[in-house]
Amino acid sequence: MISRTKLSRRSVLAAAGAAAASAALPRFAIGQEKRPLSMWIMDSSNKEPVDAILAKFKSDTGIDVNLQVVPWGSVFTKWTTSFEAGTGADISQCGGMGLFPAIYWDKGNLLDLSDVLQDIGPQNYFSSEWGDYDGAVTSVPWFLETRVLWYRKDWLEEAGMTPPKTWDELVAVAQAMTQSGRYGLALPYMREFMTGQTCFISYLNTDVDAPLSLATQGDDGALKVTVNRDAYIEGLTRYTDLLLKHKIMAPGVTAGNPQGLTRLFALNVAGMIVGNGSAYSQIQQENPSLIEDGKVGATLIPAKNGPGYSFLGGSGLWVNKNTQAPDEAKEVLRYLTSLDAQVELAKNSLLNQPSNKQAQTNAELNANPFFSTLSEQLNMTKAYLWKAGPQPRLASFYGNNVMEKPVLDVVVDKKSPAEAFAGLQNELTEYLVN
Repeated sequence: MISRTKLSRRSVLAAAGAAAASAALPRFAIGQEKRPLSMWIMDSSNKEPVDAILAKFKSDTGIDVNLQVVPWGSVFTKWTTSFEAGTGADISQCGGMGLFPAIYWDKGNLLDLSDVLQDIGPQNYFSSEWGDYDGAVTSVPWFLETRVLWYRKDWLEEAGMTPPKTWDELVAVAQAMTQSGRYGLALPYMREFMTGQTCFISYLNTDVDAPLSLATQGDDGALKVTVNRDAYIEGLTRYTDLLLKHKIMAPGVTAGNPQGLTRLFALNVAGMIVGNGSAYSQIQQENPSLIEDGKVGATLIPAKNGPGYSFLGGSGLWVNKNTQAPDEAKEVLRYLTSLDAQVELAKNSLLNQPSNKQAQTNAELNANPFFSTLSEQLNMTKAYLWKAGPQPRLASFYGNNVMEKPVLDVVVDKKSPAEAFAGLQNELTEYLVN
């Protein structure tokens, strides 16, 4: 295991630029006769920009990489079947903040990337420890994503109000926006992963100074349930009151999906939503006039007493243990995590927030106010359960909607928040500890 010094997310070392630049240089001559490496990514919108980045990499090193898009909906099956067959891509994008790499590491499918992380400088990256597992580094950070509050600037101006910073202000703004077929908010109550992520934003992080998490892993690898009962019940009550008490939620959110919630915003039904950078892209596609006319704003996630913590997600990169070119594959990872490559990828989409801290300070990127808001929110993020462990425990946890269940317990099954918390605590113990 690599020894790491814990640093503030706001710190950017002066040496980061030099380290990132040197990481992008070729370390050895590569023969043109070698077969191209294969790489899987999950987001089709990234195919063109990543291809361009890899073309520059090939001109610098001679290493050729064939890029293939494998959608998130099918990649888990493809990972499993290809690993079982001893095949699969040399390199793959992977999500889950180290969770999915842990699963496949336990099956003996991945290379240890401790040397790569040491080379790129773990101190230069947000959450560089996310791939630490079982004494190895199973993946390195590529790009991040987090949630902010997207709002209709024109509706806010009509109400004579400013963007909300606290829960109470959020309710007040949403109440002012809710009129004549318009609703102030669209937040999910569905039995789907997005609900868990949004709930984490809205009520799990009830304390700005000490954001809550569901469970904590000790040095021995054992998980302990650590969620605070009183804070959780308070936050759950506030969240479910948005629908049950304040009547400021757009209809249809129970059966919707994350894209559907953003569509309510784009269709002038909801005035505020919580979403990542892809929300901007969807709004721009479905109702571009909102963007062109300056009617869309973004601000930090409201919390109990002020701007609060948000969900930290993102994608890493791993290397298939069966690759015939491990050195070349690792060189690709060093290049894709370098400063220049990170900036180039971020130019393509707000979803691709750089994991490289210095790239987050890039002046060209921050000229976009939406990028700068997302970047600022990254300084207040938390990845819950990112070391929850391999299958079957992890699969059972997510497959049974443990994160989402308390909201459904209150809204659909009419349980009290205290009863919902008791059920959550029991399930956390069952799925993560026992």
